[in-house]
Amino acid sequence: MRRQLAFVVADPWLSIVIIAAACGIVCRFGNLSGKVYWGDEVTSSVRATGHTWADVFAFIDGTPTMRIADTARFMRMDADRGLGDTVRSLATEDPHHPPLYYVLLRGWLRVAGDGVSAARAFSAILGIGAIGYAYVAMRSLGDDRRAALAAAALLAVSPYHVVYSQEAREYALWTLLTLASLAAFGRASATSGRRAWMAYTSLVALGLYTHLFFFTVPLSLLIQGVASRGGRRHLRSHAIALATAIALFLPWALVVRERSSVISDAMMWTKVRLPLHVWLSEWVRCVGLPFVDLQRGYLDPAFPQWSSAWPPGVPLGIATLALVVAGLGWASRRGELARVGPLVALIIVPTLTLAAADIVRGGRLLTLPRYQVPAMVALVLLAASIGRAASATVRGRCALAAVGIVAAASSLSYATEKNWWNKYHGYVVNEVARIVTQLEPKQILMPPSRADMVLSLAADGVDGTLRVVKRWDAETPGHRDLPILLVDAPSSWAAAFETHCGCHVTSVFQAPLLNVSMAR
Repeated sequence: MRRQLAFVVADPWLSIVIIAAACGIVCRFGNLSGKVYWGDEVTSSVRATGHTWADVFAFIDGTPTMRIADTARFMRMDADRGLGDTVRSLATEDPHHPPLYYVLLRGWLRVAGDGVSAARAFSAILGIGAIGYAYVAMRSLGDDRRAALAAAALLAVSPYHVVYSQEAREYALWTLLTLASLAAFGRASATSGRRAWMAYTSLVALGLYTHLFFFTVPLSLLIQGVASRGGRRHLRSHAIALATAIALFLPWALVVRERSSVISDAMMWTKVRLPLHVWLSEWVRCVGLPFVDLQRGYLDPAFPQWSSAWPPGVPLGIATLALVVAGLGWASRRGELARVGPLVALIIVPTLTLAAADIVRGGRLLTLPRYQVPAMVALVLLAASIGRAASATVRGRCALAAVGIVAAASSLSYATEKNWWNKYHGYVVNEVARIVTQLEPKQILMPPSRADMVLSLAADGVDGTLRVVKRWDAETPGHRDLPILLVDAPSSWAAAFETHCGCHVTSVFQAPLLNVSMAR
């Protein structure tokens, strides 16, 4: 035992990665049930348990008055719902989300329970696995042990990766498979072995079954191979691997094609056109997220009433871009640019792909961090690779340490929060939960379109009598039902309350796309 401790002390790089890994574990598993279980996470539970939103709306239609807690059943495992129901739920209502994550989550929920903490713990475990694969990927790409340890340490404390390791969505799995694919690619390129290329093929196929945008990972590595001398000798093997992975993905690709109209409707929110300067500033802000997250109080450019005029992360994003360019120039002068070529490709190709999609179809994909997983992974690995090379000087060691400390502080701050400060829906649900808890209305009235909010409230343990109203000219409740909380009630409905009940309606919360009033 003493020898092992002496070895750790004698190797400061290993000591740093152990401390960083411990910090990363605490950040990923801490406060798992503290943040609101927001709409997308609710959808994950609905899909994994084999239910559909059609089931939810059918229940609401057939039960005009209910308890909020009654809706939690659609996020619970049901003996009558099997694995096939999970896949059918996705194919029918959510085909742009391939089934791998939800199938794995279903298996996990059967073992660990179907609560909020259990669902998020699965992502946290995937995030811990990604820390280990950061080391493996760097070693496979030819970096030395210290660079690989630095990569593992930075990924462990990266606020971007901590966020998605706490969210019950597929992004932590996407991160893990990106790193695993990168490691398999490096190994296959170095050995030219058939088994190595088969492993790479399998991982790419699994990645495609995790997220449709995963295709940018093998595309980046293929383009890098075409552009580099060393990679050209593997082009045939790489092309065969990619073609095989696409063939394995063909069954779901046919589902995507058949249900393209459903996907178009579901992704409509990403087609919000932003002014050019906002679009660019939002992308620049995203670039800094792997190292520091200053989004507290800042929400979304689509909701300007709640957004700051100058997103706080933009200067940090500019600084990150400047450091990346300077680091690449430094690596080029040292003749090491080819070594980091795959990482550079993973930054450039996915970014240009999203930008091109926004330009052609109009939209804001490039401004959304969730779709930039490959670039965010590559930025961390690139920083570690360049930082390790620069650590020969005192200035370089100080810079690398500063990046790690700032990232760790940002992650620890985020992990203790009660809200997703980068998610509009989190603020809204928390405010409604607070109002329901404090004011204790006898009834809560809201339209069926707010079903995701109802399930979020149920997941977070908020309860109350809920009345779902399709038409706001429905029969007005009487005095015995007061006080009543009105969610998304138009002014005409509030006026009807005051006329027929003689009650007074006051606004208790207003935000973009949502208003909450109380009739007393």
